[in-house]
Amino acid sequence: SKRNVSQVFNAETFIIGLCAGLIGIGFTLLLIIPVNAIIHNLANTTDVSAVLPVVPALVLILLSILLTLLGGLIPSKKASKSDPVTALRTE
Repeated sequence: SKRNVSQVFNAETFIIGLCAGLIGIGFTLLLIIPVNAIIHNLANTTDVSAVLPVVPALVLILLSILLTLLGGLIPSKKASKSDPVTALRTE
């Protein structure tokens, strides 16, 4: 049905947002390692370090999901108004 097409599109955008958020956090955690090495060399101390706290990381993942869902609303509405077979085939 047309409602199911909209749900499929929304589920797809949710998964894309979740994956994008997780990949972004993963890259951030990997980049913290060389950033900390640079900070420690420039400051000649190990007292200062870059970290990514858990709560802000979760907020960033939620923000990624919300933004992709928002970006997927227009295509979802457009697809829900067309024939379900055509919408799923072309999108």
